[in-house]
Amino acid sequence: MSNKGGQHPSKPISVPAYGPHWATHLPILAKVLAASNGPVLELGIGIFSTPLLHSWCDAEKRFLDSYENDERWTHRHEHWMTPLHHITYVKNWDDVPIEKRHWGVVFVDHSGHRREVDAIRAAQYADYVVLHDTNGRYDPEYHYSKAYPYFKYKYIFDKIYPHTTVVSNFYDVKNIWMT
Repeated sequence: MSNKGGQHPSKPISVPAYGPHWATHLPILAKVLAASNGPVLELGIGIFSTPLLHSWCDAEKRFLDSYENDERWTHRHEHWMTPLHHITYVKNWDDVPIEKRHWGVVFVDHSGHRREVDAIRAAQYADYVVLHDTNGRYDPEYHYSKAYPYFKYKYIFDKIYPHTTVVSNFYDVKNIWMT
């Protein structure tokens, strides 16, 4: 029996645990879903976001399009697929057809260093764009500050760390938490 990586063969390979900081977007994402209509686009499948979006959209008969660039995550969540919920693996985020329709909500929480690119792409195609991990300390990785000028309205949900920001060119979001 080989001992790859110096790990004892009888011990399981450790997998990084998820934590509460992975779910800080849920309260404001639910508020935005309640305030919106129309199809939803999820950029980056998540163990918290995908079940919430799926359940909400299913109950409201709204279309949900989820994209992921990690094949393992895509396959792990394929059981969520229905006629109203498509899950698609993409090698390149440029291949996501953000411009194909007008979205009620676009949720941006994918891996990689291009979240601002897809937020900007969604600026004219979504009533609301929800951006996860928007604290200033994440800006060197996600560059959200480059996307903000493309939006007329912005609200930072800072009640839980890390923060989530809602932006829009169609609706004033300053009081969205109070609705």
